[in-house]
Amino acid sequence: MGRASFSFVLAALSVVSTLGACGGDDTVFVTNGSNDLRRACDARLAWTRTKTVTCLECLTTAPLATCNCTVTAPYVGKCAQQLALRKDSPDCDDALERCVASCSQTDCGCIELCYSTRAACKVRSAALEGCVTEVCASVCQ
Repeated sequence: MGRASFSFVLAALSVVSTLGACGGDDTVFVTNGSNDLRRACDARLAWTRTKTVTCLECLTTAPLATCNCTVTAPYVGKCAQQLALRKDSPDCDDALERCVASCSQTDCGCIELCYSTRAACKVRSAALEGCVTEVCASVCQ
């Protein structure tokens, strides 16, 4: 059906987690997106081009820091600040990522439940997921 999932993005982020990110803080973002995990997840359910190369490239490179990326598409690095903040949160650990990855790609409630005891990570993940959803909507819808 070509639907993007948070588990895909988290898996992609684990691949890029060894790359350095250009700094930032909690208040200033290049783009904000929805800043709501559920709304970002629900928006992605309507996407029909999630298996295209362009969409997958956007989903995996939007969180990369532009200073560490060889892809030159316009969405590269747009969410690097949000990824850096998420990686800096001790609340965002491997157990949480496993929980999210175990959810069905279309089960936004399951994804939300994983964050129910991780308030700090939920805020940062919402910023990241909202940003990626906003940045990639034009190539994934």
